[in-house]
Amino acid sequence: MKDYTQIKYKERVTIETLLSEKRSNRYIASFLGRSPNTIGLEIRYGGGRYHYKADKSEQRRHSQRKLSKRKVLKVCKNKDIEMYVRKQIRLGWSPERIAGYLSRKNYNISTKAIYTYIYHYKLDHYLFWRINKKKSESISSTTFVKDTRKYIEERPSIKTKGHYEADFIVSGKSKTCLLVVVDKITRKVGILKLKDRKKITICNAIKRKTQNPKSITIDNDIVFQKWKDMEDVIKTKIYFTRPYHSYEKGQVENTNRWIRVFFPKHISFDTVSHQKIAGVEHYLNSIPRKVLNFKSALEYEKEVS
Repeated sequence: MKDYTQIKYKERVTIETLLSEKRSNRYIASFLGRSPNTIGLEIRYGGGRYHYKADKSEQRRHSQRKLSKRKVLKVCKNKDIEMYVRKQIRLGWSPERIAGYLSRKNYNISTKAIYTYIYHYKLDHYLFWRINKKKSESISSTTFVKDTRKYIEERPSIKTKGHYEADFIVSGKSKTCLLVVVDKITRKVGILKLKDRKKITICNAIKRKTQNPKSITIDNDIVFQKWKDMEDVIKTKIYFTRPYHSYEKGQVENTNRWIRVFFPKHISFDTVSHQKIAGVEHYLNSIPRKVLNFKSALEYEKEVS
């Protein structure tokens, strides 16, 4: 397979000539030994079939390359910034997260410039959402459980910290699992390893990982059948997402995807140390977040306390 190369000026002149002869894109592609898609894009961005000019297209290409190089150089010209970008990309930070944090430190580096740098130096395999694509889920029809549980529509408006979303990360290799809780205002994450999912184990874990909880939002997992007893033990209100609508507790679901990077599905949590879990928890609470004006959950929690 032939490696892709940029279209050269001589080829652009040929394209302009063949277009004037009313040749099709496929004919031009075959004549030049190029992909029809490549020729189609070149013609479209060069002015279209009736206005394509080789000189203008060549000028546009030089302008784009100059702009791209300038963006790369904007990161490269400060070695400390360049090393910081490389380090944080390897830690899973998004270009937007890096740019936002740097802006707090009075460095004007755009998200686009960091993306350009990443692709230029072939670091895109570190981009988190590229290697952790969310699988599409089919949404079943809503069927409410016939008891007096309170669904998310009844949850009051959340304006202060203390309202949590909770979920489990389970392993097929052991009963040991992770409890994950996220404060909806501060985004602070709590992770705790549980030996089982009995009611008293869950209640004690939630009490340990939350501070004066005003509400907890969970899904319709069978382990929450005794939710009324749990409300009494934890001393808070429990709300449920609608069946098959786990995205309604999106913050903890998103957090779980991050945690899975450190603890893949094939792992047994019996072998995972509490120190490792604490390290992941600290990492998630220390990264800047766009929704918090690129402050970390730990920083933001101090402001709203």
